[in-house]
Amino acid sequence: QTLLLSKGFWWEELVGITEALVVAIIALHSSLYGTAIFTAIAYIPLSVFSLISWKKHQYAGVVKINKMTTKTSVILVILLSASITLFSFLLSLLPNQNLPVLDTISNMLDICGIILIALRYKEGWIFWVLCSLADFIMWGVLFLQGNTINSPMMIIVSLVNIIINLYGLWSFIKIRKHQEKKLIKYY
Repeated sequence: QTLLLSKGFWWEELVGITEALVVAIIALHSSLYGTAIFTAIAYIPLSVFSLISWKKHQYAGVVKINKMTTKTSVILVILLSASITLFSFLLSLLPNQNLPVLDTISNMLDICGIILIALRYKEGWIFWVLCSLADFIMWGVLFLQGNTINSPMMIIVSLVNIIINLYGLWSFIKIRKHQEKKLIKYY
């Protein structure tokens, strides 16, 4: 799914929605309720929005990529920090919740990434790289604690996602440069 996304194809979101359902089920069985909840109420609806947005804003079959401003970046960091603080606290109130802060950081970075990618910003890939790093740490801690049998598989998934997300960032930078040379109108 992510490789298709890195090429700017709108239909990749169909694959992403299916993947999100599987991740939500694994997270639920691993007592990572934040991941399960955010996947169901945020990631899947945002993927549907992204599907529509990308299909609507494409050039030669590839999504038109926007540029982020400094003001937007500062607002995003402030909202991200506030969200992490609030949701970490709320998740810590759930019985049996594993690693509420890491779970929240992972989910908030993922949500920022999907929103930015849905809005066609290459910076979404940076958030996904950071999310994959947070996932790697979270699943590594769970593995070391012996809390879940899914940890080894999810550690590998996290490492693969780091590589794929770095490729996606590189690919979007390349697509954006190509589109700027063609003087494509962005909106």
